[in-house]
Amino acid sequence: MVPGIEPSADAHSVAAGTQSLTASGNFTVPYYTSYLDITLWGGGAGAGSAGPSATSATAGRDTTIVALGLTANGGNIGGRGTTIDGGSPTGGSGGSGGTGVGGTTNSTGGAGSAGANGQSANGGAGGSSPGGGAGAATNTSGAGSSGSAPGGAGSGAHSVSQQIQSGPDVFRYFGAGGGGGAGGRVIKRYLVNELTPGTVLAVVVGATAAGGTAASPGVAGGAGARGQATFEWE
Repeated sequence: MVPGIEPSADAHSVAAGTQSLTASGNFTVPYYTSYLDITLWGGGAGAGSAGPSATSATAGRDTTIVALGLTANGGNIGGRGTTIDGGSPTGGSGGSGGTGVGGTTNSTGGAGSAGANGQSANGGAGGSSPGGGAGAATNTSGAGSSGSAPGGAGSGAHSVSQQIQSGPDVFRYFGAGGGGGAGGRVIKRYLVNELTPGTVLAVVVGATAAGGTAASPGVAGGAGARGQATFEWE
């Protein structure tokens, strides 16, 4: 080094960094000198509703980087309970969690809990995503609640009843909804030279999934939370 003259910085020198995508978009591979970690969470599933004219919840949406063969699958929906006149309904089944594909570590999301049985019964809890968002807790009244991002699933609707005949009264009972399954997780580590800096990767991030619906006096199931893609390098 010539005295009095500072050396120039390496043109490729880049500080360690992180970036997260909470909606679909592109990620440009940075210059990294040690590793690049990619973590994907699939979206959580919606939960089962309770009531007449009920519709099914929406399954959790996948989060994927096709170019790298990485997919964190979304969770599966919570089911609706049975309908019965003057008796005791059965709660809906809980949804299973999504899986991970292609990672160094692949983890399955937590399953939702089934809705409780009975005329006045709690909706099932939503599953939680590994290292991600929590599922909504057991629902003790009314409509289900949404899961937390990334990947947490919604809770099922509490059971409801509807008077369908008078003198003597006859009620129709709609069973509690099951909780949705959480999104799976993928973790993949790339060492130096495994990915080319400047490469643009298309990332599809799983969106929010709606809970099931029902006509009055019914109540809806909770929504599943979005997925996420996180990148960390140094």
